[in-house]
This record gives sequence, C-alpha cells and structure tokens, in this order.
Amino acid sequence: MEAFVPNWIKQQVLDDNNLFLIDRHIYHESFFNFIKNTLRHVANNILTTQHQYKLDYLPEFHRLKNTCLKLASKTMFDMLAQFYYNTQMSDITSSLQTIFTFSDSAFTLNRGDPSLMLEFMKSAYLEDGFVNFFNIMFDCSDKTSRFYIGRVTSILINKIYHLYQDAVDKGQTLSEALMELKETADSFVVVLVKSLKSPECSKNWSKIEQFLKMIYDIATGGAL
Repeated sequence: MEAFVPNWIKQQVLDDNNLFLIDRHIYHESFFNFIKNTLRHVANNILTTQHQYKLDYLPEFHRLKNTCLKLASKTMFDMLAQFYYNTQMSDITSSLQTIFTFSDSAFTLNRGDPSLMLEFMKSAYLEDGFVNFFNIMFDCSDKTSRFYIGRVTSILINKIYHLYQDAVDKGQTLSEALMELKETADSFVVVLVKSLKSPECSKNWSKIEQFLKMIYDIATGGAL
C-alpha cells in the first residue's frame, strides 16, 4: 500500500520546521549583539546630542526612543531572559537607563506628550498582568536573567519617583500625565510587595535574592 500524507499535515510540518529555523537564527549571539550595539549607539551618541537638532526634528526623537524601548522590552523580557547566552543584558540595561533619563520630563508631560516610561511599563509588565515578569523573577533558573530584569525594574520605578519629586521640589505643575505615571508606579510597587506572600514566591524561596534586591533598590532610591 502506498503511503499517503494529507497536504494539510505536510503544510503543518513545513510551518513547524520554518519556525524552528527562524528561532534558531533569532536566538543567536550575533543577533543580540546587534541589538545591544544599536541601543548603545542610540543611548550614548544620538540622545546625548539631540539638543543640537532643530525643533521640528524633535518628534523623530520621541519615535526613536519609543521604538528603542519597545525593542529593549521585547529583547530583554521575551528573549534574553529565556536564553542561556544572555551576557548582553548588562549593556542593554545600561542603555535602557540612559534612554529612560531622556524619555520623560515634567515639561514634555505638561505639553501633552505621552509618557514613554508608562508605555514601557504597560508593554513589559501590565499587559499580561505581570505573568512573564513573575515567571522570570520566581521561576527562571538563570541568576543573570533574574538580576537584570530586577535591575531594569528598579531603575524604571526610581526614575519615575525622581521625576515626580523633582517636579514637586521645583514647584512645577503636576500634570495629569505625571500623576498617572506616579500612581501607576505606586500600584506597581504594591503588586511587588504583595507578591512576597504568593505561593510562587514561597515555592521558589531559593531564587528570590534578586527579587529582594530589586525591592531594596526601589525602597532606598537605587543607585542611579
């Protein structure tokens, strides 16, 4: 009897094979080095010289920063944190710290510009209800992943609190956008603290050193 395989099964196998080949190329050190170098160039060379450009070019910087934050979020949380060869997380975290610094200000939020740090929080943490974040911080077996995801988180929250406090100290108008950003950070911290009582935290008590370090950095203002 001649063997017969339906076309739909052949197509499904072909699609699975293609996905495997794509994943094999994406999860490659050269790819992550390219992302790392791109973010470093934007953070260290482009954003630090944006004051030299004409005012009508400033919207392009907003789009550039937003794109970089989305790229960094996807790379850090969805890829490198799940990947064994993840030494690029250190450099990407440093670039993110610089990009956060140039992302929001009391002036731009008062002007009506959307908060880039709020968008980062939504894409990296809030959209899935912190599921991926807690999976990394509590379940991930790689200490490097837990450390740098925690580091990015503490830098982000502390940048928001510093931005808010600086506006208060200078007597600047506290816009609705700035208040929303600060209130979202407050709710974020509450979720972090409450998670210490979760079954996932208790079950993975041997892995929570980096999580506790993150909370400590937030509580003490961090090393910015």
